[in-house]
Amino acid sequence: LTRGEASTLGASEDLTAVRALELARAAEELGVAGVELHEHPDGALGRVPLDVLAGQVAEAARAVAADGLLVFDLSRVTGHPDHAR
Repeated sequence: LTRGEASTLGASEDLTAVRALELARAAEELGVAGVELHEHPDGALGRVPLDVLAGQVAEAARAVAADGLLVFDLSRVTGHPDHAR
C-alpha cells in the first residue's frame, strides 16, 4: 500500500525504486505473477480511512481470484505503524 520511501534501513538516493525492485524480486522468487503498489505515504497509513485500505485490498484480491491473503498479525511484530492496520 506504500512504496517504503520513509525507511531509514538501507537508505539510498532513490529508496522508492530500491523497495520496488526488492518487492519485484521477492515476488518472482515466490512465484507471484504480479504486485501492485499504491501511493499512500510510508508510515502514515493510520491517516488513511480503513474502508479505503480494505477496499483496495479487496479489489486486488478479487482481480486475481486470490485464495487467501498473507498479513501481519495484531502483535505488530515489526513495530512499524503501517503493519498494524
